[in-house]
Amino acid sequence: EGCLEKLDHKRINKKVLESLVKCGAFDWTDKPRQQLLKGLPGAVSSAQRTQADRASGQTSLFGGKAAVPQPRLRLPDVGEWPLSTKLSKEREALGFFITGHPVEAYASLVERAATCSIDELVHVRADTNVRVAGMVSAMRQIKTRRGDAMAFVTLEDVLGSVECVFFSEPWANSREVLGSDQPVLVQGKMEKGADGTPKILAESARSLVEVREQQTRAVHLTFEIDEFSVRPERLSSLKALLVASRGRCPVFLHLRRPGHSWTSLELGQEYRVVPDEALLDGIESLFRRPDAVVLA
Repeated sequence: EGCLEKLDHKRINKKVLESLVKCGAFDWTDKPRQQLLKGLPGAVSSAQRTQADRASGQTSLFGGKAAVPQPRLRLPDVGEWPLSTKLSKEREALGFFITGHPVEAYASLVERAATCSIDELVHVRADTNVRVAGMVSAMRQIKTRRGDAMAFVTLEDVLGSVECVFFSEPWANSREVLGSDQPVLVQGKMEKGADGTPKILAESARSLVEVREQQTRAVHLTFEIDEFSVRPERLSSLKALLVASRGRCPVFLHLRRPGHSWTSLELGQEYRVVPDEALLDGIESLFRRPDAVVLA
């Protein structure tokens, strides 16, 4: 709030401040970005009131600041965004990622589904079938001599990038997924240039969300009893999230009473879910820890 009191709010508007929060410019406060963004309107109003008081001459008899106690700003108790949301907003504000990469949110899935990371492709022999995960950073569509559409797609992960060549049929089947701005799993065959540079002759591309849903057999929720006794409304919020994500995947609930015992049970069929972003991000935001949900 002290920082906002020093700004010229006629030049720096709310939209600029929101972008600064999203890209991490206020991370030095050690407050979650979601909390800062939600509390921004109140913080700006408070800062503008303080500036107005100073401008109107509310000072002490001896020229110092008036001894009028200012109420301490209370940020809303909302915690942080899930990693995928945090990075998405970061890219929205900057045009690129600086504090992480979206593929990191799928680390355990990528470890199971991919044959290697992109930087390891240099060690893979030509004509080998590979599966790699990443984000599309560049895409160029051209027409073949026969008039068919094909594309050259650059895929990147945390440590590297690789060009993927999609001929007409794979491109027709994958172009929607590749244009979705979501992490994808590309399957294809390795090709090496004269200088050994890896290239993938792509056969297919699937979103990691789709891959995760296909490979998940069960959703395990692990909580401590205290997490519900401190905030009883969490139970109804959790129920609403499960009902809104109705699907085929069974849900197992594991409750722990600190220093005592575990209780585990499978929820009824009416609580079977689709393990998608809405469900996982919702539970993570509600309980503010990523390990509350484990997919098996």
